[in-house]
Amino acid sequence: MVVLGSKWISKGQLGRIFFSFPSFFHEQHQHHHKQQQQQQHEMKKNLWRDNEIFRVENKALRKENKLLWIENRDLQGENKTFRIENQILREANQFLRQQNQIFWEEKKIIWGNKKALREKSNALNKEKKALGGQNRALQAQIRALQEQEKAFQNEEKALQEEIISLHEEIKALQHQESALNMEEQALWNEGKALRMEEQALWKAEYALREENKALREESNALQEEESALREEAKLLQEWNKMLEGNGEEENQSPQRGIS
Repeated sequence: MVVLGSKWISKGQLGRIFFSFPSFFHEQHQHHHKQQQQQQHEMKKNLWRDNEIFRVENKALRKENKLLWIENRDLQGENKTFRIENQILREANQFLRQQNQIFWEEKKIIWGNKKALREKSNALNKEKKALGGQNRALQAQIRALQEQEKAFQNEEKALQEEIISLHEEIKALQHQESALNMEEQALWNEGKALRMEEQALWKAEYALREENKALREESNALQEEESALREEAKLLQEWNKMLEGNGEEENQSPQRGIS
């Protein structure tokens, strides 16, 4: 009976140890789950911040591209104006060449009749000098316009190259933004899976608590049974002592009769 009692005590201690284990497991799981939630929240926060930065940069690039397109349009208009002016200058030069040709013809006539046409020749020479100065001024102006047009062409070429570079950069940013969106979607799916896992763990915890409750009730019943068995063993021991005492008295009574 003593051995049986120690066996029930060991089972009761084992039940109490088993009852404390789910609480420890639940605390560890809650701590790990909180860490995962904090990490996931931090990652989402960083993704939102990076996406906002990319949106601001893309907005600034779109604004800058719009200004570049406007500037290019203005340059195209200005180049068109220069082309018209150059055409006008070419026509003026053509007119001057025609006048010079007339002057050469008149010069030939003047050489044929110097005395009669000397005054007219002087006037023509003055006019020729004036036209020559005007022609030189026009040529200088044409050269300046050509240099300016060349500078505008170089600037336009540089702007076009810059626009191409900006388009490539915008394309790269869009790919990067798309990758971030895909990563964000993956994180959202992972969060959904973690929430489903959490629900499953809560259900498992509820089942363990119910099992623990049943084991606790069983442990209480077994402890009551153990107490009853101890009482029974105590009574049986007392009865055995009483029976042993009565047996000794019965054995001593016949011996007295013989003596």
